[in-house]
Amino acid sequence: MNHCFHQYILLIIVSILTVQNAFSQTDSSRVILSETFRISNAKPISYNRGTLIEIDCDSVFVINNRRYRLYEKAAQYILKQNPNKLCKGLIDSYEQSLQEQDIAFGELYKKYIDLDSLSFNTIQATKIDLGAINNSLNGAQTEIKNVNKNLDEVRQIIKEERKRSFLDKVIYAGGGVAAGILAGLILAQ
Repeated sequence: MNHCFHQYILLIIVSILTVQNAFSQTDSSRVILSETFRISNAKPISYNRGTLIEIDCDSVFVINNRRYRLYEKAAQYILKQNPNKLCKGLIDSYEQSLQEQDIAFGELYKKYIDLDSLSFNTIQATKIDLGAINNSLNGAQTEIKNVNKNLDEVRQIIKEERKRSFLDKVIYAGGGVAAGILAGLILAQ
């Protein structure tokens, strides 16, 4: 019975360790700060050593705990010194100004991305057009070479025809002279 009891306890301990490892949150040390984090009014978030932070928004400011506590104390001090609406209004106005600047920056950044995309597309279209022009020029250059080759052949043919024409004229002239001499000899007899 004692041996069975030890095996039962050992089985329970192994089961607990297995379940604990199976359900442990290995991804809990990974945080994703999305684009909406950039414009949120959420309180500052604290992360501890070993936390992996993936930043998908434009920018994030990181300050250490000591500096944050200093800023927090300064804000509390200002609120305590002048608890009237003016001080709170000033802080709220400053926060509103920061939000407006952040929104304006977001819009400007979007316009930059759009312009960058348009520039990239224009450059790609220009590259394609230049490639087509280059191909067209290469084709025209090949055609000009072929035309020059054909012109050289025609010039050679014309030269040969002129020589043959001159020889034909000499032969006809010689034949005419020979016929004239023969006719003169026949008549003279």
